[in-house]
Amino acid sequence: MVHFFFYTHMQSNTIENKINEFLLPLCTGLGVNLWGIELALSSPKHRVIRIYIDTDQGVTVEQCADVSRHMGVILDVEDFIPGAYTLEVSSPGLDRIFFSPRQLGAYLGQPIKISLNFPQNGQKNFTGILIASEEDRFTLRLEDGTEQKFTWEETRKARLVYRV
Repeated sequence: MVHFFFYTHMQSNTIENKINEFLLPLCTGLGVNLWGIELALSSPKHRVIRIYIDTDQGVTVEQCADVSRHMGVILDVEDFIPGAYTLEVSSPGLDRIFFSPRQLGAYLGQPIKISLNFPQNGQKNFTGILIASEEDRFTLRLEDGTEQKFTWEETRKARLVYRV
C-alpha cells in the first residue's frame, strides 16, 4: 500500500504534485512503497527533499540508492526545484514519522509521541499507547492512564516511539 504526505514549511502544490507524479510510479517500478515525503524548501541555501520508502521486509541500502539515483535524475532533468537541494532517501526507521492517519492502524498497542499545532489544556506534546485509530481520529492512553482523543488535523507531527 502506498502512503504519502508532504510536510513543508512553505508548501508549493506545483512541486508536491511534480514529485508525486514521478515518485509514485518510480517506487512501484522499483518494488518499494512510498512511506512519506518531507520537503524543507523554505531556505534557498538549504533545501532538503526527504523520501521515506519501505517494504514488508524493510529496505536495503541498494533500494534507497536506486530510488535516489532515479529520482535525482528526474529532479535534475525536470528542474522544477529552483536552486540547489539535498535529496535524502531512507527507511522510515524504528521511530518512524507518520504521514497520514491511515498509517497509524498498523501500530495499535505501540507507543506514539505527538506534537499538536496548538496546545490542549496548556500542552502541545503527548506520549502514549495508541489504543484506537479510525478515519482521521486516534486515541492515546497517556502515561497517567487517561485516554485522550486527537484529530489528524490538529496534529503537527506524530512518530512511533521505539522501545527496546
